Amino acid sequence: MVLDQDCSTLPALNMKTYTEIQLFAVVPVEVASVILQSVDGTQTEWKMSEGEILSPVLLNPDLCANVVLEVVYVMKYNPAGEIVNVNASLVLGFVRGAALPLKQEFHITFVQEVQSCSIPLSLHLEVEWTKYGSLVNSQPQIVSITEIIQTNTTSLALLSGGSSILSIRTSVAFVPVSAAALPGYRATPTINAKLPYDFFFPFV
Repeated sequence: MVLDQDCSTLPALNMKTYTEIQLFAVVPVEVASVILQSVDGTQTEWKMSEGEILSPVLLNPDLCANVVLEVVYVMKYNPAGEIVNVNASLVLGFVRGAALPLKQEFHITFVQEVQSCSIPLSLHLEVEWTKYGSLVNSQPQIVSITEIIQTNTTSLALLSGGSSILSIRTSVAFVPVSAAALPGYRATPTINAKLPYDFFFPFV
């Protein structure tokens, strides 16, 4: 393989080759996730639109981007043994000329249709807080905490793309509920004292 010639034309490097196929001419392949791997190996999930494809791009004569590095197929079958659904998870990354020949990884996992597992996928905390104390040196005080947990609605294998790694998201939102300061009213001062019996003499 010659990188500067085959980067954008070789089908083996393009994710379209592994996603736009059908098994038995009736079961299409659905893309479950696409992971983008940087040059240093850092991986991030790509939020793609429906039908969107990342094609290989030659950045310079020695570096090709969006190359398929790994493909994981999860095939779901019914009790009769018929394949009813196929999901593909891909890892796209960079290839340098010095790293040739390219080594790609492919995995296939078969999952029975009735298998399911309920696990939390995301945790969101909403913290309501207010200012407490004097106006000069007020301190934050937590009023309430609301916990929102989202669980999966499909099988675990479909979510993870057959991998042993599953992304769990956590987030926190701080919501101020402090009321605006209002002017107060001073009460009439009172004296609580016992006066001697002749205090008002000789006026009474």
